[in-house]
Amino acid sequence: MRFWMLTLGWGLLGIAGIGLGAFSALRSPLSALISLHSSLIYSQPPQAFQTKRCPKGHVNSADRKVCKECGANLPKTKLPARVTIKVCSQTGQSANNYCPVTKLKNLATTSVPRKCSSHKALPKNPVGVRITNNSAEDRSPSWGPNQMIAFVSKRDGTDEIYKMKSNGEGVVRLTNSSGGNYWPTWRPDGRITFVSFRDGSSEIYVMNADGSNQTRITTNAVDETSPSSGPFQQIVFESGREGNPEIFLMTANGEQSRLTNNAEFDIHPNFTKDGRIVFCSERDESYGIFIMNSDGNNINRLTNNVTGMDCFPCCGPDGRIAFISDISGTLEIYVMNSDGKNLIRITRNSSDESQLAWGPDGRIAYVSKRDGNSEIYLMKAPPK
Repeated sequence: MRFWMLTLGWGLLGIAGIGLGAFSALRSPLSALISLHSSLIYSQPPQAFQTKRCPKGHVNSADRKVCKECGANLPKTKLPARVTIKVCSQTGQSANNYCPVTKLKNLATTSVPRKCSSHKALPKNPVGVRITNNSAEDRSPSWGPNQMIAFVSKRDGTDEIYKMKSNGEGVVRLTNSSGGNYWPTWRPDGRITFVSFRDGSSEIYVMNADGSNQTRITTNAVDETSPSSGPFQQIVFESGREGNPEIFLMTANGEQSRLTNNAEFDIHPNFTKDGRIVFCSERDESYGIFIMNSDGNNINRLTNNVTGMDCFPCCGPDGRIAFISDISGTLEIYVMNSDGKNLIRITRNSSDESQLAWGPDGRIAYVSKRDGNSEIYLMKAPPK
């Protein structure tokens, strides 16, 4: 089963029969080789630990008996039971003078056991605030006006679209159809675009913010999914109408044009702040994040996770891009500039994170199973 089904599975959980656990089972195994920033964070001991020098002046960690540079015997040193190191308040990572991930300075100090030489014993970064709590799964958040969030839930027996305040209060059901409704995205005019199976295939609809006037806007026998609203009431979405999942653009008057044409899958498009389109593609043999102009030209790859997958991008009000990556072994949230630079990991959990939505106030809504069930969480994005 190809990765494209996962975008359907996360958005159409239950219909496609693929959820977060299936993503973990289907993604490619990670190689022992990690990217430079990951190896710096996860495999190196904190540099603030006590050190000792060989006769030639080479600096070695205090637990070494022989110099790593020249092989000379090192003097014995009695290590303290605990040592004080500097820790980044956002990532929980240790460093000398600045965090290697966020580049933040003025780090706080903390005391950790001497034998701890990895991030696992250091404080974790904030996990976010849980705003839904239901026995059924809540997922696919989308920010709207007045800090409202649209989302999908099966709390009433079928997959339907709801809206709520960003504190989780005031939940209102917007759809009611037996076919299932998925993937809401708020439009600039205050309406909501979504995907529904009510007419027998996955098609794109639009409705008012109160759930009224639900209207179908695509009419194809194949699945259309993953819509994202942009400037001038445009919608970008993925479609299998040409036999292979590709990205299409729909204008306000309903005209549709194909933006990508590749033998591999192009999926999950999203508009950037400046009107470009960021998306996920397997075109270079591994799933990565790409960006292109709104007419499909000038395609550039932003990430280079050759051993795993980077996908499901969303764009923030400051122009940065958040996305999901398995480079650390679990699906975690990362943030980068729109040119792919200044990559920052912002979650650190044993469970997978998914389905991002970056709000106008700088908070990121996302889905996590860290409490045993898919629920929606909020967290502040790190400063740019």
